[in-house]
Amino acid sequence: MAEDCISQSAKYLPLNYCMSIQCLVCAVDHFYGALKAYSFPSNVYAACTCTRGCLEASALAIYFSDTSVSPIQRMARQYSWRINGLSQATSTLFALEDRAGDAELVHERIAQITAEAASFGFHFDKALAASPEHRLRKMKITELVKSQLRMEANYRILSAVAHSHNWALIQVGMNISGEGAQSFGNLTVKPEYFSFNLRTLVRSIGLANLTVSHYRDADTRVIVNCLEQATRAGLLVEADQFW
Repeated sequence: MAEDCISQSAKYLPLNYCMSIQCLVCAVDHFYGALKAYSFPSNVYAACTCTRGCLEASALAIYFSDTSVSPIQRMARQYSWRINGLSQATSTLFALEDRAGDAELVHERIAQITAEAASFGFHFDKALAASPEHRLRKMKITELVKSQLRMEANYRILSAVAHSHNWALIQVGMNISGEGAQSFGNLTVKPEYFSFNLRTLVRSIGLANLTVSHYRDADTRVIVNCLEQATRAGLLVEADQFW
């Protein structure tokens, strides 16, 4: 079974690559969305939400194309994410009352993918998986950002802003001049968080681009040059040098 899985890994190389590219495109879209939002001083929270989206998509792009793990592990990752994603789709269809019947079609697709994965030894139950590498896992996006980007703290504060937690809204950009409702105003990004978010954006998109390029054995000199220029411009610090 393990030999069959290894022989099939070439078949799923394009799928992993496609999933990485999809996520990378999504990350770039959020990257430019954040930059555009910052061009208008009042769009503080929109910029934070776009930065958060960039982190999520960058982490996933790295997750699917990480060459530090085996091809079997990368196959397990794409199977896990596809199954988990389709499970979310069924919840969405049930929420749309007029589309609840379509959820059955998604359930059928989940069953097909699960059966295909099982034929190669992949399973969510570790007792049924062919090996620890074949184990499918339900990964939370916070865990992915932590493991792939090592930017958990960045992600948590950006998530707090996206979820409108009062402490985060005040911390990032809502100035308070006194007591009472009238004291909340002057919505502008605080300088330290502007730098924080720019560094978060550049580091996450840079690492994602570099990882996907390594996966395809592409020339990374242009990416490295951009990262070095970003460091000289103060957008990254020496501790960020992952290239």
